[in-house]
Amino acid sequence: MRLWCAPNDDDPLFQQLFTDQQSRAIQCAGDLGARLAHAARQELAEADAVLLLGADAPAVDPSWLAWAVEMLARRDAALIPAEDGGYTLLGLKRAEAALFTDMEWGGDQVAAQTRARIQALGWSWAESAPLWDVDTPDDWARFCASRAPHG
Repeated sequence: MRLWCAPNDDDPLFQQLFTDQQSRAIQCAGDLGARLAHAARQELAEADAVLLLGADAPAVDPSWLAWAVEMLARRDAALIPAEDGGYTLLGLKRAEAALFTDMEWGGDQVAAQTRARIQALGWSWAESAPLWDVDTPDDWARFCASRAPHG
């Protein structure tokens, strides 16, 4: 597992959570697509698959990571869409710049555009039901409520 940091990995939290320097990397310059493409290429140079997961996706728990890994054992990609039209996780066995260029990042069509591009590449993929992520104050309230003790 590697944490891709921006603009650097100097934050004490990064260093506390990922104590080994090799478990942290610096994101390249550019938009989100350029950064995702770069991270995917780097990781796939050393591994058979990569899971790209944003820090704003608390609903993606270890069981979802296991689902994505299981799907990638038999498919080229695994997609967990976000309720808002983006995605919370994209698993890949190959790096392809077309998945990340000229995307409407932050828009409600990112998952649909990604799905169409995966189809155009002729790849097999698995897709789950959408999960939520944290992009708005209402999402933040939902996150806080999900962490509140029940009883």
